[in-house]
Amino acid sequence: MYAIEAGEIADVEEALIESNGLADRITVLLGWSTQLTLPEQADVRVSEMIGSQPLGERVLELTRDAYERHLKEGARTVPGRVRILGVPIPHQEGEIVNTTFTLSAAERWLEWYGLDFSAVAQWKEDEVRVARILDREVRDLGAIVPPVLFGEIDLFTNHELVFEASATTTVNQAGSVGAVAIYFELGLAAGIQLSNAPEEADGTNHWALPIGVLLAPVEVEVGDELEIFYRFGGMEAELRCTKTSGRWAA
Repeated sequence: MYAIEAGEIADVEEALIESNGLADRITVLLGWSTQLTLPEQADVRVSEMIGSQPLGERVLELTRDAYERHLKEGARTVPGRVRILGVPIPHQEGEIVNTTFTLSAAERWLEWYGLDFSAVAQWKEDEVRVARILDREVRDLGAIVPPVLFGEIDLFTNHELVFEASATTTVNQAGSVGAVAIYFELGLAAGIQLSNAPEEADGTNHWALPIGVLLAPVEVEVGDELEIFYRFGGMEAELRCTKTSGRWAA
């Protein structure tokens, strides 16, 4: 068994392995997995690379490299699949809006600090305004629009390094959509799943949900349809939310 570690904590890792009597079974390799070659190919790969942004830690690139160079044919990886979902959340005036680059926030900052940030707020309008929210906070806000499934990635067969998908959902309560929270479901083994879904996670969950704050809130009525576009590639995310049917559909 091989443990790959690029950081200084590798020394601590070796000490833990030794103190627990596992030195004859686990070998620590110092470096990045993409720059190392294992002494032998492995049957199982276990990794912990899923952060708040599901694909943000180069999950697709590193997994593909592992399958091409480190694993035997038919090997398993844990997790083996990742489902990416999103849930529109009501517009909120508060910390989320105040700390993201939106036009309304830029207006407040101009009043508070005397500096005009509107150019930043208008730059790359389709990109996710980086913010974080806890799953239970999303749950407390209440859903006026059901969540959407953007897609499921089989980490064994996937060859794409960019994830891009659109999904449509129907509004079940009138209101104002101000952001979209992204979350995940991981397939660890047959019948075993790990998720930070707002309706499932409890206080022990440490993952925050990345949210895309819309440049302008979308006013919706019951029965309206929303199309949500999500893209993640490299280290950049894009998100758009468009009303496709109903009053004042774009």
